[in-house]
Amino acid sequence: RQLVNFGIYTCNWTKMDLKFKKLLLLTMQMNNANRMVIKASPKKVINLQLFAS
Repeated sequence: RQLVNFGIYTCNWTKMDLKFKKLLLLTMQMNNANRMVIKASPKKVINLQLFAS
């Protein structure tokens, strides 16, 4: 996983077309999905573990 992250962040994305940049952004968001947290209320947290269980 660390090698994938390193490859994503070090690729020459600034020279690529818009479609590549959008796919790269989507990949980055999917790669960080396990750390994403949504607060439904001050005490209720929705995260990946909630959907996986």
